[in-house]
Formats: sequence, C-alpha cells, structure tokens
Amino acid sequence: MTVSGGFGSNESGITDGNGYFSLSVVPTTVGGPFTLSYSVISSFGNLNINQNTITVTAPIIVPTDKVLQGVTIAGQTGTMPGHGATTASVSTFVSGTTLYTRIPQGAYLINTASGYPEIITSESNLTPGNIKNGVSILGIIGTYSGSSPHGSQGFSNSGIFTVPTGVTQLFCTATGGGGQGGGTGSTRDGGGGGGGGTGVGVLSVTPGQVLNVTVGVGGYGNGPKTNGASGSASSIGTIVGNGGSGGRTPGGSLSGGLGGDGGSGSGFGCPGGNGSSASSNSSGYPGSGGSGSNYAGYGGYGGNRAMGDFGGYPGGNGYVYVAW
Repeated sequence: MTVSGGFGSNESGITDGNGYFSLSVVPTTVGGPFTLSYSVISSFGNLNINQNTITVTAPIIVPTDKVLQGVTIAGQTGTMPGHGATTASVSTFVSGTTLYTRIPQGAYLINTASGYPEIITSESNLTPGNIKNGVSILGIIGTYSGSSPHGSQGFSNSGIFTVPTGVTQLFCTATGGGGQGGGTGSTRDGGGGGGGGTGVGVLSVTPGQVLNVTVGVGGYGNGPKTNGASGSASSIGTIVGNGGSGGRTPGGSLSGGLGGDGGSGSGFGCPGGNGSSASSNSSGYPGSGGSGSNYAGYGGYGGNRAMGDFGGYPGGNGYVYVAW
C-alpha cells in the first residue's frame, strides 16, 4: 500500500493479515489541506482511492534567548536572564542634549508602587543647588540663582569660613603677626620687631566645605633687657604666613638692639620686612618695626631708653583675606 499527496512525501508498506498498514508521514511541504491518496496492489486487483485530507503547519521555532531563563516551551529552555523591579544601570552617557542609559539585557519585573520596571542611575551632583533657578533637568527644579558667585571676606580674628554655593576655588592671603620690639638695655634702645610674612595662594574647595581660619597674634609682653616676643602664624588651609621675630635688646656693648627678622610666607607670598636696628648712640632712636601686609602684621618699635626701662612695643596682629 502507498499513501501520497501534495504534502511532498510518499510512504509505502505491506499490510498485515487483517489488512492494516501502520505508517508515519513526514511532510516536506507546508500548507493544505492536501488530499490523501491511497494506492493498493493485491492478488485480487489494484485499488486507487482519495480519502481524507491533511494540513501541514510550519514547525515551532523557539528562540531561547527570548524565553525567560529556566522556562521551557516546546521542549526548548529559555536563557534570557531575569531582573528585579529596581535594577542599577550599566552605564550612562550624554550626546548633545540626550541622556542615554545602558541597562542589563534581560526581562524585568514591574515595581508595584509605580507600575513600571525601574532603572537606577546615581549622580550625586544632580541637586537643585547645582541647577539654575527655575530650570528643570530630569524633573529636578533648580534653585541656584545668578551667575558664578563672587565675593570676599576678611578675618581680623580666628574663626571659620564656609565655602559658598557654586564656589570651587578660593584666592587667599594670610599675614602673620608682627614681632614685638626689643626691650631697652642699660644705656641703649631696643631693635624693631620683624613684620609678619604673607602667604598667598589658591585653594581648591567644594561648596559647603568648612575651613578653619587662624589669625596670628602680634608679639607682646616681654620687658626691658629682653628680646621681643615673636608673632604667631596666620593660616587658612595650606596658605600660611609666619610671624615676625622679636627685636633684640642691646647687649653689653654700646650698640643699639638689632632688628628682628620678617616672617616667611607660603605659596607665591612675600616675607615680612625686617625690623631696623636701634642707633648706637644714647639719643633715643629705637629701631622701627618691619612692615607686614594688608595693614597688619607690622613689627613693634623697640623700647626707648630715653623714656626709661621699657619692653618693646607690641607687634600688630595678623590678617586673613579670602576672595572667590
């Protein structure tokens, strides 16, 4: 017996004693319905008959990379990874005015709160204070007013400085305290104190950062026949102005006291002026103090023997100036 049809396959076989024939048809043509044709050859004669139809459909092709990992369809197990309702992005980049977010491949659950899968991209600088007032970027309304801020602040006493919003650099000067003048000797005047040095430089900062400000104190307190006290340093961050040294009291000779040295300054700053020495006669010409900067940090005058036994005059306090 032979079974054939328009489905592109012919199958032949021998019937059993009861006239049955078991066959398996593998079509090669998709479509139909196709009429099944039976052709029987026997000792009693030949028989050809058309009976029943067959429709051939295309086989099911399952793309495993499109099926969730672990799920089996038509004998094919999926390989597509699954992700939670909230997933971190792989990377982001900007082209023109468009923000692109790259996400992991796979399927995503829905966040029940929002009704959508959610991709997280973190950017710490995306805050209202960094966006111009009234401008919306990705739904964040800016609160920053004006263009790049500018200003300055001076410190005559120690304290703190808080970096304003939008500021990333500070121009700073720090002038140390001036040295005290030298005290009078037995017969001669004291030398002038050295001026405080001035440190000058630029600091890199972040908005809201708090900087300690130290303002140096001028040297004071030492009495006659004693060298003047040195001034102390002023500083903000790495910008430092050192204090001037005290003027000298006269020694056992008839010469006046020597002037104190000016303090040094960091960065591209400048040293304080040296104090001048007192005259070698007894006419009452003490040494004058060295210069500082910003009308601060000057050295004190030496003690004047003509007025009696005195310590040198105090040095001027320092000063710190900040501009942005």
